[in-house]
Amino acid sequence: MDYHEPVSRLLELGEQPARQQPWPDYLAMGFTFADVPELIRLAGDDGLFLSWDDEDEEGNDEWWGPIHARRVLGQLGAEDAVAPLIDLLRWDDSDWGMEEVPRVLAMIGTAALPALREALPRYADDPDPSAAGTVAAAMQMIAEEHPETRDEAVAVLVDQIRRHGEQNPELNGMLVASLLSLRAMEAAPVIEAAYAAGDVDEMIPGDWEDVQVELGLIPERVTPRHNFLSQGLGLRGEPTGPGGQPGSAKARKKAKDKKKAQKAARQKSRRKKR
Repeated sequence: MDYHEPVSRLLELGEQPARQQPWPDYLAMGFTFADVPELIRLAGDDGLFLSWDDEDEEGNDEWWGPIHARRVLGQLGAEDAVAPLIDLLRWDDSDWGMEEVPRVLAMIGTAALPALREALPRYADDPDPSAAGTVAAAMQMIAEEHPETRDEAVAVLVDQIRRHGEQNPELNGMLVASLLSLRAMEAAPVIEAAYAAGDVDEMIPGDWEDVQVELGLIPERVTPRHNFLSQGLGLRGEPTGPGGQPGSAKARKKAKDKKKAQKAARQKSRRKKR
């Protein structure tokens, strides 16, 4: 695949190190900043990703190479990788991409904030909210790692949720979730307005009453929690677990099947475009 040592070795590591927590010390393999351009190329090798169904997590070792490459870029603190990592979010909405790219960007640190700030409103216009939601999560994680950037991150997220009527309710839910993680009490009026307009997907952060509890505005709920997910799937009457999520195996399976079908449709659409 035209990758050279030590980058080529990432194509041989496979699944086990990818699932290792904490992540392996990739720098012990001899990576330096000289490897950054080739690591960026492997990190965004869509040929490996688009040739494999990320719902089926078995397969050849090479499929895991981009995941390892992204982690190396994070451990190097490679600022040159910020823009390419943000760009790949538009086509890699796998669980690995959505969960790990924000973490990698947080490892790179505050240098990633300007590009994330620029990308958020641009990605918010996409029909699929995954990329914009992941950008918001990256800003949140950087603010958690670097508290001096917290106010800046909150301001950007608040500015975005002010557009609640123009964007996907699922994205609004993701923005609310990031603001809750940052304990952004100052965002409460804007969040309340989004809820009042019916523009928040409550399956993500919960309803306005949940938000008030999370922000410490009220001590506890005064009404029963809604079973948002079951209602969205037409599963009224199913028992619920903590947080109003479906409590029965049947309900959880239907929720998982729906998510899988949606992801498969997005992947098929991307393949046609490419």
